Amino acid sequence: MTLQVTGAAAPAEQKPNGVRTSPPRRADETFALLIGAIAIIGLLLFVPRIRRASALRRRVREIARPPAEIRAKLQALLAAHKLDEATLLREQSDRGDAYRSLHSRLDFDDSQEEVEFRLRELLQLLK
Repeated sequence: MTLQVTGAAAPAEQKPNGVRTSPPRRADETFALLIGAIAIIGLLLFVPRIRRASALRRRVREIARPPAEIRAKLQALLAAHKLDEATLLREQSDRGDAYRSLHSRLDFDDSQEEVEFRLRELLQLLK
C-alpha cells in the first residue's frame, strides 16, 4: 500500500538563519493601499473646510431669511460682536468695506442672492 501526498502551496522562503519570509506583495495590492491612504488623508484635510463652509452658508441663510428681517438680525449680529454701526460705516478696512457694500445692497433692494453674497463676505471678516 502506497500513500500519495500532494503539497497544498509552495512553502515560504526560508532564510539561512531559519526565519521564514512571506511572499512579496503584488503591485496592484500596493497600489490599492496607496490610493486608499491618499483618499483618507484627503478626507482628513478637506472635511473641516467643508464643515466651516456649510456652517457659514447656514448662518447666512438664518440671517438673510426672511428678507424683511435682515436689518434687525444684522443689528443683533453687530451687537453680539460689540460693534457700532456708525463706526463700522466709517472704518477703513476690509470689514468696513464689506459692511458698507452689504448696507448699500440692502438700501437698493438688490437680489437676495447678491445680499447673501455680501453678508457671507461680512461674516467671514467678523471672525
